[in-house]
Amino acid sequence: MSGYKEPIIINIIILGCLFLPYYKKVIVWGSIPIAYILLYFLPTYNTVVRQSWSGDVSAEEARTEAFETLLGNENQEVIEETNWTFLTNRLSEMDMFTKFVKYVPAHRDYYGSEILTDSFEALIPRIFWRNKPNMEEVSMARVYEAGVVSRYSNVSAKTRPIVDAYLSWGIPGVFFTMLLYGIIMQSMCNLGEELFGSYELGCVIVFNSLFQQMWRGNNFEFMINNFFYSALIMIA
Repeated sequence: MSGYKEPIIINIIILGCLFLPYYKKVIVWGSIPIAYILLYFLPTYNTVVRQSWSGDVSAEEARTEAFETLLGNENQEVIEETNWTFLTNRLSEMDMFTKFVKYVPAHRDYYGSEILTDSFEALIPRIFWRNKPNMEEVSMARVYEAGVVSRYSNVSAKTRPIVDAYLSWGIPGVFFTMLLYGIIMQSMCNLGEELFGSYELGCVIVFNSLFQQMWRGNNFEFMINNFFYSALIMIA
């Protein structure tokens, strides 16, 4: 049990969009209670599971504790507080982004091509580069440097493409990076449709299976790596 919210929410949204043309009334009326369940219970469930894991308990015990928290009437305030934190900080991740904006360029110059260089180095398989750096550690270094999270905290708070674009080239970098991002992804979607002969197979199944991480993006190191090898698989 991973406890992640995002993959569950995204996959349900996609399923709803796919079935909407065939079951309009069911999807429209069913979306209200499903959205309530996802946005009211899922953030708290995820938080309790992760807190339980930090206490060295098994997955079954973490799951049981999470359900007890959700079903207990006395825990309503805990659920509401957790959900408010999720909606105001985690949902848009603006809280983390503002910390980076305050740090760069006030306390550190823009990274320039440094992050991009690390990203292309990440493409080299470790079998050809025995001393290849751990990309998780490389990508988290700028997070620690900016004081977004503590080095001693047991969390992974990797940046997103909009953050890496800002850290590299500022506001203009964000605009041109996201523009290029959209153009490339649309081109790959069109290529998938062309290669596999239909929208359903080429775009819905193949493209979304290979490039699912690109829906939200990741830091440059992981995102470019994912794009490069997914493109190779699709073309091959």
